[in-house]
Order: sequence, then structure tokens, then C-alpha cells
Amino acid sequence: MFDAAGVADVTPAVDGRSLNLTRTALAVMDALNERAGGASVSVVEPVYDAVPAPLTTEAAEAAAPDMARLSTWTTNYVSGPGNAFSANISIPAQDVNGLVLAPGEWFDFWERIGPVTLERGYGYGGAIIGGRSTPTGVLAGGICSTSTTLFNAAMRGGLEIGERRNHSYYIARYPMGLDATVFATDTYKVSMTFRNDTPHPIVIRAFTSPGVVRFDIWGVANGRTVTLSSPIVTNRVAARETTIYNPNLAPGASVRVEGAYNGFDSSVTRTVRDADGTVIHVDTWFSHYNAVNGITEVGPALPPPPTPVPTEPQPPPST
Repeated sequence: MFDAAGVADVTPAVDGRSLNLTRTALAVMDALNERAGGASVSVVEPVYDAVPAPLTTEAAEAAAPDMARLSTWTTNYVSGPGNAFSANISIPAQDVNGLVLAPGEWFDFWERIGPVTLERGYGYGGAIIGGRSTPTGVLAGGICSTSTTLFNAAMRGGLEIGERRNHSYYIARYPMGLDATVFATDTYKVSMTFRNDTPHPIVIRAFTSPGVVRFDIWGVANGRTVTLSSPIVTNRVAARETTIYNPNLAPGASVRVEGAYNGFDSSVTRTVRDADGTVIHVDTWFSHYNAVNGITEVGPALPPPPTPVPTEPQPPPST
């Protein structure tokens, strides 16, 4: 638990458990064989293996007095249908809230958040598919605001970075060249990963409200400093505005269906030094952002106004 000054209390460590698939499957096979032989077997108990807590209570209590906020990052966004009115961003952030990473332990975005399902409150939101925006076509669309915010917090905390990939086109609410998209299907996954390469545990804290997501990285102050270069931008490609006729729109109507995004390449270099000034990480993240032409759909032209019918002049009234 944290208060304004730092760690206020330590929750005792609790060992976990994981399902042993092999031994459980063997138990099921044994039960089926026994039933085939005439025995009455109605219940097969799953077999679990103990999973020790990554951090003991004693280690947490020893580190607590020295815990400090190592880094933080906030993303502001528009809460709306494109992110299921913040649900697709807030739910995974709160899944990660309070997570403790032991020294040497890796964080993998998809492995650390809970199931992405409608039952948990996720909705359909926006995504970039085939280089185009789909406003509400993907379950958990908008979740990249969570992964990008956490990436920036971990990166600015000087932690070792693993997998990171930029979006198809540049989204202005993210730092240029420092976005981190995530995507998962049944057969394909793009994740965001980092490692606690410090000798002490770190704690990830998340704060969410409609339109805001923030991550803080807490750990034992280690004197690391992080320097980021300004983005080097090359290969600029200007987006064009295009108009497409849509006969299904009302006459004279127009609808903006795709924004215009300029294309370019970007590179940002991060240098991390320890307390003695020794360089421990040098990373250069290259990003290729595609140009996306703006699209406005227009309906049929308005019919011309009716021609006024001339009227005969009336004689003045008689007196």
C-alpha cells in the first residue's frame, strides 16, 4: 500500500498455484479406464503445482523504507465509442495495478492482463487495420493507450525494454517514435515487454479515469538517469485529402470517414546511466509511420432550387 510519502504498508506474500496439465490429463485417463472396467468414478480432482510468490514478505518489508517513484507517464485521450467509453483502457490498466516484478522478472503485456472478454466489461473499439481506421470494429480497441503509457513509464524509469512496435500511422497523443501498439488474435500476437533489471523489486501503479490513464513505477532509488534524444524525422510523405461519392448519404450530406496523417520515419535514442555515470542501456527505436490520405464521403448533389413563377401585375384598386 502507498501513501503520498511512499510505501505505507506491505501485504504479506501468498504463494500461488498453476494447473499441471500433464498430471491432470493422466488422472482423467485413469478415471476413464476405471469407468470402462465398471468402477464408478464421477469426479477427477485437478492437479496443481505450487508457485512461490516472486517476492517474500521479508524482502518486501526490507525494501519498503527505500521505495520511491522512479518514473511516471500520463496519456490523455477522448473517452468515447472508439475505446468503449474508457473501458478498453481502464480495465487492463487496473489488471496491472499493484503488480510486483521481482529482480530479473519480465513483464509481458498480454500475459499480465486478464482475459479480454465482453463479460469483463470490454467493448468493441477503434483499431488500425490495413492502414485504415475502423472506429468500432475490434474487441478492446483503444487498448494501445494502456500499453503505450506503461511503455513510456518503464522506459523513462531506465528499465530494460524488450518488444515494442509503433502504430501503422502516427497518433498525435503519443510521444513521437515512442508509442507501443499491442495486438492479438488466435494465431498472432504483438506485445510490449520490459524487464526489471534492477537488484530490487519494482511495483507498478495505475490510475484511471475517463479520458486519463497514468502509470507510476516504484522501486528502490538506484540513481539511474535517462536521456532521450529529440526525434530524428526523415522520409516525409504528405497526406492528401480525397472525396468519395456515397449514394446512400442524404443529398448534400458529407461525412468524414478517415483523417489525414502525414507519413514519415522517426528514430529516438535512449541512453541509461547508473549512479556512477556508466552507460547500461542504449536503445534506438525506429518507427515507420505510413501516410494516410483523408477521406470525406459526400452524398448526391442537392437539387437546384425551384425557378420562381412570374406573376401578372395587378391593376391598382379603384377608388
